[in-house]
Amino acid sequence: MSRWSEEKDFIKSLDELQASLRNEIEAKALHLDASPEAIAQRRRRVLILNFLRTIIFRTIFLATLLFFKRTFAIDSLSF
Repeated sequence: MSRWSEEKDFIKSLDELQASLRNEIEAKALHLDASPEAIAQRRRRVLILNFLRTIIFRTIFLATLLFFKRTFAIDSLSF
């Protein structure tokens, strides 16, 4: 290996270490568990909440469209 590639690998490893330490410090400052299991659990929770929010929003939106379509006899609305 050339010296340049060794230096490049070293800088890359320092960047990865910096990112992991930054994440750990931020998690501790927010009183969050920084373990991989806890991170995965939080991500799952966020994905589920986003999915539910999308379903609820679409349901309310479609119900509103149907209401206006029936109330004002709008035939041009198609969905």
